[in-house]
Amino acid sequence: MIGSLRPSSRTPPYPFYHNGPHLEEFFFEHANKEGYNRTYIDAFWTNIYSNRSFAGINDVDVQSELDKLDPNGAYFTVCQNDDGVLERLPKNTLKFMAGGNNTDELTIPIPLLASPIQGIDLNVPKDLLASFVGSNTHPLRAEMHKALRGKDGVSIQMKNWALSIPEQSSRQFMELSSRSKFMLAPRGYGKTSFRLYEAFQFDCVPVYISDSLYLPYQDAIDWNDYAVLVSPDQVKDLGATLNEIVSNGTFERMLNNIRQNKHLFTMGYMVEYIENKLK
Repeated sequence: MIGSLRPSSRTPPYPFYHNGPHLEEFFFEHANKEGYNRTYIDAFWTNIYSNRSFAGINDVDVQSELDKLDPNGAYFTVCQNDDGVLERLPKNTLKFMAGGNNTDELTIPIPLLASPIQGIDLNVPKDLLASFVGSNTHPLRAEMHKALRGKDGVSIQMKNWALSIPEQSSRQFMELSSRSKFMLAPRGYGKTSFRLYEAFQFDCVPVYISDSLYLPYQDAIDWNDYAVLVSPDQVKDLGATLNEIVSNGTFERMLNNIRQNKHLFTMGYMVEYIENKLK
């Protein structure tokens, strides 16, 4: 293990409701760290890159530490960062990655996760068809907005979703998400979105819009039972698609699947999943 690559976070929490360790920290704190078929590179990548990009703190020579490792060894690491690990890793490093950019044949997708969202009222009537509150960080988000603008029961609020957001925006996110049958989860800068996790929290069916599907647990679950998967050429018909899913009863079946399997989007399950892959 490389203790010098485990800095504490020096930036505000992201998403805004997050309160606790990031993926890398949680795995380090809760994993057994024994019986693996690979050596653990225990870097806190999210803290390293967030400190560097948003706080101007670059007090760790990451590449020098990685270069001390046996280049022919078998390793693994856990990374939440959208762009994955930016430094050069030993060539036989298995990467459990949440963001989805810069992947290769040794990448295994894991979900983007945060701490449980406090204050959700699951008894609020689902009077909205779908909603999205977030930034316009990818062209597909703009296409989604154009396709659904003015549709009955749809609310899309494009915000500057930065490390810190106005309280009004956070309240709007909570209210609209609680009222929605579907949570729109278009990819952003990374290939996936925190909205997948948030949909499970709010009892919504996620609508994952992406030009490059990057989904966790594909070897364990059929994502068509839990989410509406939308390619770029299907965005224009999204309103009609969602209404049809509600009218034919598919929405209720999907929502029931989500309610019965919320553990899939917990950090505890993520640790268990990773450790099973390393046995």
